[in-house]
Amino acid sequence: MLFERLDEQAAVPDGSANAAAHPPSHPPTHPPGARPVWPDALPAALAAWAAPDALPPARPLVVAAPATVAATPAAAPPPAVAPRPAYTLVGVLQQPAGWTALLAGPQRSLAVRAGDVIDSQWRVDQVSAAGMVGTWLPQGLPYSLQHGPAAPPTLTSPGSPAAAPPS
Repeated sequence: MLFERLDEQAAVPDGSANAAAHPPSHPPTHPPGARPVWPDALPAALAAWAAPDALPPARPLVVAAPATVAATPAAAPPPAVAPRPAYTLVGVLQQPAGWTALLAGPQRSLAVRAGDVIDSQWRVDQVSAAGMVGTWLPQGLPYSLQHGPAAPPTLTSPGSPAAAPPS
């Protein structure tokens, strides 16, 4: 049987001396192969599972009136911000027709002007010596790309007015 005591299984099936060397600590009171009968429970064990003689008195149910919550203004969610384009502004070029922004991306480089749309989701609204401003088209949110701490050179094409020196 699966649930027989280990000390009863100490005997080797062939009846060798191992059984004599390790006698069971409690000799079996049932015939071999028969399941032992559970002993009767002690009165203290039965009392632990008995219902109590008397239940404690029930506490009165008190229902409080709903508290009036002062109208507190909810914190306004932070304003939505357009995600950063996958392009870096590497320079601007002043031409007779206007400013052109030079962008470097992970797969290609672009030269864009005001009114151009990049990757069907970024519209260029303005290009200037300071950088580029546009609109993220899916939600109409503004974005900007500006020159980093060290401003890239501003190039002037032949025939265009000279670029103003930085002040």
